[in-house]
Amino acid sequence: MNARAKGLQTVRRVKHWLEAKGYTVEGPGYSAAFFKGSMRPIHRDYFGVFDLLSVSKVEMIRGHQVCSIANKARNEKKIRDSGISGYLWCKGDGPQCDKYWVGQEEVEFVETVKI
Repeated sequence: MNARAKGLQTVRRVKHWLEAKGYTVEGPGYSAAFFKGSMRPIHRDYFGVFDLLSVSKVEMIRGHQVCSIANKARNEKKIRDSGISGYLWCKGDGPQCDKYWVGQEEVEFVETVKI
């Protein structure tokens, strides 16, 4: 399994975890791309930043970016530069993700989630 497939698998696991907690989740998004005359689906981020969007009955819409721990700083900057606050899920070596809230000024650790 290549890195792209592993990343998409982690995005789907986060999506299932959110749905189990009662969130309505949209994503991952796809677009069509044409390579040498054939069409293939490619992953598309919402607002150019988030892999998933979620909403619950008591919260507004939240964006979720899923990445490896090695790409945490790059994705943190990407969220800040967008001007939209959201959650950053960082996958480590084990079956868990560290969940962070990324605002315009701060990054706050929220919890470690087993997915």
